[in-house]
Amino acid sequence: MEHASELRGRIRQERQVGAGHGQHPFSSDLRRRVVAFIRERRSDGVADHEIVRQLGLSQQTLHRWAGPRPQRSQRRRARAALVPVAISRALPSPSPQVPEASTMIVAGPAQMRVAGLTLDQLVELWRKLAC
Repeated sequence: MEHASELRGRIRQERQVGAGHGQHPFSSDLRRRVVAFIRERRSDGVADHEIVRQLGLSQQTLHRWAGPRPQRSQRRRARAALVPVAISRALPSPSPQVPEASTMIVAGPAQMRVAGLTLDQLVELWRKLAC
């Protein structure tokens, strides 16, 4: 990742030749590098007002180039799209509440739990859900 001071210097250089005003846009290379910097800083948890201070850009330019900061619920949803799965063999138990070893317990999102499925039934469930 480029340092903020390097990008700030490039922004200043392009402004000296008229970029960023009216019909003279910044170079696409600079914009690409700045957007990559913004995304990385956002992923590190740095606030937008701090990023614009580091780069010497306006808040409006930051949002126009990189878009608004994703809402927390969107970030959480994106993170939860893929989750690790562990498959383990159930141990036989004399307790009537625990299924026999030949059945499965599937745990899903929002504390969903499906118990008592055989492997074939589980495969059929996934097919019906188109997973």
